[in-house]
Amino acid sequence: SIYVKEKSPHTQVIGVEPAEAAAMKASLKHGAPVTLENISTFVDGAAVKRPGDLTFSIVQNNDVPIQTVPENRLCSTLMDLHSLDGIVCEPAGALSIDALKDMREGIRGKTVVCILSGSNFDLSRYADVTERSRIFEQKKRYLTIHVPSRPGAFMEFLQSVSSHGINVTYLHYNQITNGDTQTVAIGLESESPESINQLLTVLRTGHIRFEDISGDPHLREILK
Repeated sequence: SIYVKEKSPHTQVIGVEPAEAAAMKASLKHGAPVTLENISTFVDGAAVKRPGDLTFSIVQNNDVPIQTVPENRLCSTLMDLHSLDGIVCEPAGALSIDALKDMREGIRGKTVVCILSGSNFDLSRYADVTERSRIFEQKKRYLTIHVPSRPGAFMEFLQSVSSHGINVTYLHYNQITNGDTQTVAIGLESESPESINQLLTVLRTGHIRFEDISGDPHLREILK
């Protein structure tokens, strides 16, 4: 931003950070560096609880706005970069590309340069990136469902899942009853997000209580 301000003052520099670790944006709002209590470290190259004093002063003095992007959507961008362009990029490196999705109108007709940096991607994380991408696209959902405590009730639910062409990818049946219901944690997957939405409508119509926990930041801990 220092270089661009000197050499091309008409050019705007925009910073991007993950919404789940937005320390710089919080600091700019506060007017001084602040320390976040909890952050997600998924975008490890950009996940800090507190920005450095020097970095903060440069960003503040050069009027660099900060965009934030959700991690699950970032995973879809990573998948697109790999499948469409053959680019293996680490999460932090793809932040600038993902931010374009929120800036369509503002950048229309303008020359835009994205810094696509970092190929330090551990392939063991590929499965997690894929899953988070599918959750963002609503092709995969995790629910906790309160099934009536009567013989055959759970089987009826599974038959309803099957009739909508939905696969079960995770299942944990809690045998501890809560009044007249038992709690089931289940992972559902379909290439048609509408199929899963139709199933949820059926559950609501049948007055079966459920919670969609797909977006819970502690999902991995919940499923363990």
